[in-house]
Amino acid sequence: MDLEQLDILEKRIDDLLGVLDSLKRENESLREKVQIQESKILDLQTQVETLKTAKENARMKLVSLLDKLERIGS
Repeated sequence: MDLEQLDILEKRIDDLLGVLDSLKRENESLREKVQIQESKILDLQTQVETLKTAKENARMKLVSLLDKLERIGS
């Protein structure tokens, strides 16, 4: 192997290291974005459960009021 081939090999290795660093940064960025999205999903799931509970409470209240109205009409 002559010096020119070693220089070419060195450049290719440097290029690969640059790509590797870039991919590592991109990977970390994507991991952070996934973590943010997972947190948002948990928040939305909590909101959905709260709304389901509120809906069920409203339904039960409505049934109770309808029962009272029915007793008044009897």
